[in-house]
Amino acid sequence: MSKNFKIFGALAVASVILLGLGSCKKDKDETSVKDFLSVDGATFVSGSFPAASTGDNMPEVTDVTGNSSVIEGGSNPIAVYASVPATKVLVGVEGTSGYFEYLSATKSTSIVYTLSLVLSTSIPGEEFVIIIAIVDDYGNVSAIYELPVSIVEVGTGQLQVSLSWDQPNDVDLHLVEPDGEEIYYSNLVSTNGGELDLDSNPGCEIDGIQNENITYSDESTVEAGTYTVRIDLYDECYVTAQTNYIVTARLDGQLIAQQSLTNPYNGYFPANSTGDWGGSGSGVQVMQFTLSGNQMKSTGALTFRAIRFPVAKERTVNSVKASRMK
Repeated sequence: MSKNFKIFGALAVASVILLGLGSCKKDKDETSVKDFLSVDGATFVSGSFPAASTGDNMPEVTDVTGNSSVIEGGSNPIAVYASVPATKVLVGVEGTSGYFEYLSATKSTSIVYTLSLVLSTSIPGEEFVIIIAIVDDYGNVSAIYELPVSIVEVGTGQLQVSLSWDQPNDVDLHLVEPDGEEIYYSNLVSTNGGELDLDSNPGCEIDGIQNENITYSDESTVEAGTYTVRIDLYDECYVTAQTNYIVTARLDGQLIAQQSLTNPYNGYFPANSTGDWGGSGSGVQVMQFTLSGNQMKSTGALTFRAIRFPVAKERTVNSVKASRMK
């Protein structure tokens, strides 16, 4: 065998190895849809987002409503409007691998599908594009509908409780700590350091964000005990449509596991609901969770166990409607 042939062969082998390593690195570093969001109740599918089918009478996503602003660790309620009943709704993020497949339980009659998107606690960049398609009974895939969103900066922290809703009205997030102190628009920071750091559409000054967030930084104290989350329609702001909302609760970035409720929690205020101008103690209780651990400290949460309790169905409304100061 000639010397030149041996050298050529060695170079060829080295090139194959380098190409293989490069391919592995590319696969490893590839951005996934999971880096941005997940879809409650949907199945993750690896690979590329399906291409649109061609031909006559293809299904179409006619509209998507949802918030154009999101927060890390929060959520986004979206409604997908279809031209025909769909068997599946597909949700992904432009430029990423993988997508979520939501199977419709009402495919025979419905052409509107309400989905709960749950956002990652560490989203790459400051904005991204959600892509959505539907699949009909014959397996035809619609063209992609794009929903651009931008990220509003909030704290995630040790403990994070977040609210999102889908109408331009004033909905408030309340969190009652184990010692009874309530964090809400009139008590922004608790003695323990829990803070309402985002209050949207205050007093019907519509900012279009439709998210609220309570966070405990690393310097805050996360007490052991039971926390109660309430959601209040402070002012309907002339909105007559149903208001859908989602609540999430996270400990150290992870959704708190619960026994009797789902987390995220999905609820709504019926159409033509009237706001109550509610203050402390107002709203409908949507979640209770208990945090306990062998060790607790003021700069962090060590070992916790999350327990869920039943939802209180009653809604508390203040009889006296005081003027609101935000």
